[in-house]
Amino acid sequence: MNPAIAYSAYKAGKSQKGGWAGILRELNRPVIIITIVLVVALIIFLIIRKKRKENTKSLISRVFGNDSKELKEATEALSQSTAFQQAIEANATISRDTAKSLAKKIKNAWGVVNDDEEAVYAALKKLNNKADWLLLVQEYGVNSSAFNDRDLEGDLENRLSEDEFAVVQSILKNRGVSI
Repeated sequence: MNPAIAYSAYKAGKSQKGGWAGILRELNRPVIIITIVLVVALIIFLIIRKKRKENTKSLISRVFGNDSKELKEATEALSQSTAFQQAIEANATISRDTAKSLAKKIKNAWGVVNDDEEAVYAALKKLNNKADWLLLVQEYGVNSSAFNDRDLEGDLENRLSEDEFAVVQSILKNRGVSI
């Protein structure tokens, strides 16, 4: 039965099966099921998003303490300095374009419900040393208008399970990087 007809029948008191339960039986069940699933998925998504924001804020306060804003600004200024950039690029075995491509692959690996851990591992395995890691970290944080202050290390720690994060740490340890 058409929802508009069912509602008007209910309002007129002519529903044969009585009340909202009768109306729901008259409606198309797949529509109801899909609606319920979408509402539940939206609620779960919002809860996960809120939890990740809380975890990120907690991580920043644990690592940097109350001076997080000043330390963050100083770190950002250092990473933008020409000498620092030249030192990284001189020791890197990958180009900035490659780092940008790897950062994009990792960002694309993050799903709404399920992440593609294998894509993350594959991207990290392309790094050869700490300079490559620093290039990747810089490029990961660039052009992230949807996620201000995007942080590769924080995303890896927050989005992956303990076992998956241990795999990441192992991959990076072989490249001289400790997170």
